Parts: sequence; structure tokens; C-alpha cells
Amino acid sequence: MIEAKKVLHLFSRFERFWLSIFLVLAIISSTFILDQTITSSRTKTLASTGGTFSVGLTGTVDSINPLYCTSSMTIRAVCSLVFTGLTKIDPFSHEVKGDLASQIDVGNDLKTYTVTLKPAFFHDNKPVTSQDVIFTYEKLLKDPGYDGPYKGAFNSVKIEATDASTIIFTLDEPNTFFPYSLTIGIVPAHILSEVQNIKDFSAHPFNRNPIGTGIFKVESFSNNTTSSEINLKSFSEFYGTKPYIERLYIMGYQSEENLRGDISKYDFIYSDNLEPANVPSNYQGHQFLLPQYVGLFFNTSTGPMSSKLTRLALKVATDREDLAKDDPKLKLIDSPFPDILTDVKITYNLEKAKGFLQQEKITPENPIEVKLVYKNDETLEMVAKKLQEQWRPLGINCILIGQDFGELQTNFLKTRDYDILLLGERLGGNIDLYPYLHSSQLKYPGLNFSVYKNVAVDNLLDKIRLTIDEKEQKKLLSQAYEKISADMPFLILYTPYNTVFIHKRIQDAFLPSYPSVPEQIYSLITSWYIAEKQIWI
Repeated sequence: MIEAKKVLHLFSRFERFWLSIFLVLAIISSTFILDQTITSSRTKTLASTGGTFSVGLTGTVDSINPLYCTSSMTIRAVCSLVFTGLTKIDPFSHEVKGDLASQIDVGNDLKTYTVTLKPAFFHDNKPVTSQDVIFTYEKLLKDPGYDGPYKGAFNSVKIEATDASTIIFTLDEPNTFFPYSLTIGIVPAHILSEVQNIKDFSAHPFNRNPIGTGIFKVESFSNNTTSSEINLKSFSEFYGTKPYIERLYIMGYQSEENLRGDISKYDFIYSDNLEPANVPSNYQGHQFLLPQYVGLFFNTSTGPMSSKLTRLALKVATDREDLAKDDPKLKLIDSPFPDILTDVKITYNLEKAKGFLQQEKITPENPIEVKLVYKNDETLEMVAKKLQEQWRPLGINCILIGQDFGELQTNFLKTRDYDILLLGERLGGNIDLYPYLHSSQLKYPGLNFSVYKNVAVDNLLDKIRLTIDEKEQKKLLSQAYEKISADMPFLILYTPYNTVFIHKRIQDAFLPSYPSVPEQIYSLITSWYIAEKQIWI
């Protein structure tokens, strides 16, 4: 102590003052560092409720209605978060599970499905009852005027409520895949009581101020000619796991060009043709595939494609490698289920194609004309033009007709007025080919775009719907597909890769790598978080 005093006398009063300040600060700093060290070793960072998650997508929204929610990624996203159905599809196993349904009992005849509802509420805090289910599936979806994506789904289904929480669906034919149809969002009968038909519903204010049962509710919705803005808030009375994220802001753009200019505003970005090079480095890209394919559907009932030899010729005359070489987002596949039908291979063989066509007396000197119709889309147009070039030297002259989907549906899908249809099909996560190839689906709204008829195939597709055992279903599928391949009603071309970009500030942003439908990329949103909290351990 004496030595310390002698040392201090060596400093002036001014110097001793600042030395004291320095020592005090050193002690405080050391104490703070020690405290932080102890705190960090004894605390844990966890997700906390709060924060706003912003989403930028392509596609504008005119209305928010679960019966018409397939036109763009924007409306798909909103509907999947605002509405729920009786069932949902697991994003990993693709098995159907209860959503609003707490239990589904299947009759021994596989024609009766009894659904029991969970205790659940609409966003206006009114309970969900069997009458809401009857109103949605019976009154609206079975209305003859309904012309949306689920047209015909319940036309042959008897729907009745036995009490406030029990609904019985009775099918005219057994179908083990029927629960997949129950994913369509339920709407509130008590709000729409004055609606007499689907036309009234389409014009109802509900479409601008929707009330659903989903994990988020709509706070505001506005749109103009170039964009749509939707603000969502987490629903405190949601019957399932509640999200950490409190608010969701979704902006849908008419064009990808406009979205690219605003990319840095969003936590989540998704657009069909958005390249990683156009996305800032503080975003993480997630690539995924869907159970879908793009293919050529040959009209087997009339015209030049009614010839099996001509169809087989186009199968081996199509250079699919050439179709996909300029677009890394296209993955070539040989069948709708490449993981199951592993023996199916499509091989390019131009000489073999010429031999088939010569048997039909089709040559460059004696060509035929075929009408190839496709949905207006940049990639599909590119594919159509390449097919036109590939087939012309063989004596196949393609007349290309591109249509917006509404026109395509009215002018061609309803009438089957085409020789070849270039279109994408989504399979929805199960192996049921009945809607696409069974002869009962030849006419609109059936999806048998090849107008394909084969009694043996019909019987096998019927058996698949009668079979509960998954291994047996796959065995029957292989048998059916062998016969289908021999007839060649369609040619599978590719499946597109999809990529979403998520800002790195979003924690635990897990996504399924093979969702059943595009909107399932939001199925794990309950685990995503922005806000954090510290707890002692």
C-alpha cells in the first residue's frame, strides 16, 4: 500500500484523476464481460412470438376464395394459410391426414366415409359445424354453374350431416383415394346464408373479406392492375400448432420484372423463372420438385393421332435432351412416377420413327398436318417450337396454337378439339391415374385429355381404387402402365424444378423437398421464426 502511494505521488492530480477513471472503467468492463460469459453459458436462445414475414410472388389476386385458388402462386399461398379442409396431405410421406377432421371412418365397402370434426373456429370466432361442410361441398361445389378447378369432384357423392360435428360421404363407387378430395377449404355458411348459387357466391363481398379457419386471418386486401397486397395476422384461436410469426405480408406482382426490382424488400421470394444470379447473396435458395409432369397428350379418338404407329413414331422421334438443354430447370422423366415405374425408359431413335411413319405412308414428300395446342407460357412455347422443328423433316407439320388457360379450357379442353395437347399435369401426391386415363373421364370435366379407352386399363385402375395395401397398389399400377405404354396415348417430357429464396434472417426455415402441391412449401411455417428470447438453463 505504501509503495502504491509512492507511485501515485509520481502522477499529477490531473493524471491521477484519469487513472482513476480508467481503473473504474476497467472494473466495469471486466464485470460486464464476466457477466456475459456466465449468461451465455447459462442461457439458451429460443424462438419467440413476433415479427412480420414478407413474401414476394408473381401473380395478382382478384379475390380470395378457396374454390378458385389455383390460378397463381399468390392466391395458392393466401388460400393455404387462410383456409383449411377436412384433410391435408403430409408434405413428406404424401399420406392424407386429418385437418379439420379429427377422425375418418371408412366403411367396409370403401364407399362410405364418416368424418368427425375437431373443435375449431372461423376467424370471426364462430364454431365450424357440419353445416359449413355441407354448404361448401354440396351447395357450392355441386352447383351446375360451378366451373372451377374442382368441378365434378363431388357430383356422384351423397353428403349428409348426422349431427353438428359428423358428416357422411357416400360414393357410388369404391375409392380409397377419396380423402384426398377433402383438402378443399371450408367456407362459413353463417356468413353466406343468403347465397343461393355459385354465381351469387362469386359476387359476394366474402371474396374481398374472407373468413376462413386457417393459421392466419386476412386483415386487409387491396389490388390494382400491376399488383396485389394482402396483410395477414396469426389467428389466436387456430386449432392446430400456432406460428411464431405474428404477421404475414404478401405482395403479388403481375410480372417477374416488377418483382425483381423489389426483391430486397422480402423475406421469401418465389417466381417460376427467377434465376439465382438475380437474387442477393443474403438469401438462401431451396430447390424442390412436385409430383407433376409436362407431356404431350395425343387425341387417340380421331385425326392423325388415332394411329398407334404415328404415336409410337413421335415417341421415338422426340429428342427430349434437345428440349431441355437450354433450360436447367427442366428434369427429364420417363413416367409420371419415376420412383415407382423404374423400368420405363424413353429412347430417341430417328430411324425407327421413320420406319413407323413409312408404314402409315407419311414422308417429307407426303406430309400430314397436326394441330398442337398449348397453354401460353414461355417454356411451353419454346418446347412447342422445338417439337415443330424436330418433326418437320419426318413429314409432320405442326400448326401451333397457344392460348391463355381460360381460352384453352373453353376452346379446346371442353371440346377435345386438338390433335396434340402440350400441357402440365399435377398428380397431387397419390398414384391414382383414374382421373387422367379411365374411359369414364373422356368428356369434360374429366382429365382424360388423350380420349383414351382400354377396358383392361380401366379394370386395373378400378382395382387400384379398391386396394388399401400400398404394395399391391404399386403392383397394379405397374401392370396398368405396361398396357398404357404399349398404346402410347401420351408422351412424358419433363418435370420442372422449382426454387424459392428465403432471407437468411429467418430461422428454422425448413421446406419439404418434394411437396404434393406448390402451396405446401408453407406447410412448416409454424417452425419458422424471426423474434428470439433468452432463457436460463
